Amino acid sequence: MKFRQSIIITLLLIFVCGLISCSGKNNPVIVPTEFSIDDFPHEIGTVWEYQRYREGSIAFDTDTFFTRIDGMAKISDDSLSVLVVISGLLTAYGNYSDTMYWHIAGDTVTFYKPEADSYRVTQKLIFPIEVGDEWNTGLSTDSKTYINEKSPKTILDKTYQNSYQITQSETFSIEAVQYYSYVPEIGMIHTSQFDPSAPDGIGETWSLISFHQPDKFELTDFPLQVGASWTYKVHTNYIGTIDAVTVTIQDSISTGVDSIRQNWYFDFPNQEATTNNLLVQNKLFVIWQNNLLSFDLFFPFKVGENWHTEGWNTPSMNVLGRQTITTEAGTFEDTYLLRVYNSGFEDYAIIFIWIAKEYGIVKISFTIDNMFGIVEESWELTNYSP
Repeated sequence: MKFRQSIIITLLLIFVCGLISCSGKNNPVIVPTEFSIDDFPHEIGTVWEYQRYREGSIAFDTDTFFTRIDGMAKISDDSLSVLVVISGLLTAYGNYSDTMYWHIAGDTVTFYKPEADSYRVTQKLIFPIEVGDEWNTGLSTDSKTYINEKSPKTILDKTYQNSYQITQSETFSIEAVQYYSYVPEIGMIHTSQFDPSAPDGIGETWSLISFHQPDKFELTDFPLQVGASWTYKVHTNYIGTIDAVTVTIQDSISTGVDSIRQNWYFDFPNQEATTNNLLVQNKLFVIWQNNLLSFDLFFPFKVGENWHTEGWNTPSMNVLGRQTITTEAGTFEDTYLLRVYNSGFEDYAIIFIWIAKEYGIVKISFTIDNMFGIVEESWELTNYSP
């Protein structure tokens, strides 16, 4: 009797184990993963920095571009509420910029470009994004977007594990194809396009350099303590290269309610100068290099902001974006790039300033055109002592 019970129990165990084994083999547990619209960054102040490479019929050219979400607006006859997205050069002295609009409704993001008196659709993303999905892009009746694969992708020596490869095609008289790579919580990391009908070239790629979420630069992030010093390597078009120019905050004197005057000492080889800089509440008025140029910093500031200083020449300042730069002092991944334009009756100054939290000005470059001629200089940080 006991022997029979043992056989029955053994057979039952073998049967149950077989069920478990078969179940595990033929119906493996798959953890669902998807790219939802919540993973698509669309907060005002978000910034992407790209390397743009253009291949034309005559020449090649590489630029550094930024894309930032600048604010909200309404477009078209039905007053679509959209995000205003600005793209432009980070390193050029010109004013080139491009504007597009992102309309978000439910799980769909539609990209618009202004064209004459209307707006045309350039791209559409329908979330959640999954491999195998396909939809009409909206450019024409036969345009389509489809998700090819999800795989690791390396861009500029950085590997992104969960990259969705997207193809967008449109057919008119010829076929134009654009490829995108999107990563959750970052957005687009790479795009390439082929358009033989383009008058200025046949190919263009954008590769992500850095991604920055909205953030503010506070007054406390800028070092203003007495004794702080910065050493720069200076390049000029009239002297050449100066290996070391040290700027030191000599003193900090209260001149009234929420007003402080500081003397900044500029120690050049065989030359010295002291500038009188004023901090009034959250505004820092800076005179750089013996009155050669000046600019105002309003705190806190964030990407997309701009301000004007009252006066006859009304200098304007824009916070263009965030950029990763490298100097002899190291690599600064979260610098804010500011652009100052100051024009007078017979002269002008264009200034680019890179500011890093806890370090202050890590790079400054400017072009001044006045009665004495054109002055071009760049200052790059080599050492900082707090």
